[in-house]
Amino acid sequence: MMKNIEWKLKNTYSLLAIIVLVFVITGCELTSRAKGKVTDYKCSPTAGFVNGEMDYGVEVKLKIKNIGEEGIIKISSELSTSEGTWKRSQKLTFKAGEEKSLSYFFSEPTVNVTNVQCKIKVFPESN
Repeated sequence: MMKNIEWKLKNTYSLLAIIVLVFVITGCELTSRAKGKVTDYKCSPTAGFVNGEMDYGVEVKLKIKNIGEEGIIKISSELSTSEGTWKRSQKLTFKAGEEKSLSYFFSEPTVNVTNVQCKIKVFPESN
């Protein structure tokens, strides 16, 4: 009987450790009270510097506004083209009502790229 209680206790501790680990890995954006809203974005081919050298690519410029309380917002930008798909993401802390202008440069596509499509995702997002 005592071994059964010890076994249940060890399993409970293991489950709690896994739950804490999930919250740490997600960066606490699951509990964030921030609400991200994309207010503007533009996706355009351009030239930019990569490792000190001029290179062709696609730049995604966007504005994100927090219409919730202060907290963490995860921003993901995805570029899909005839040559492949690439992603950039980051987590930023926003104050309540704060708006930030962001820019992501994708140097992977070549000058011959076609069918350029950009997607922006924010989490947590406003309704």
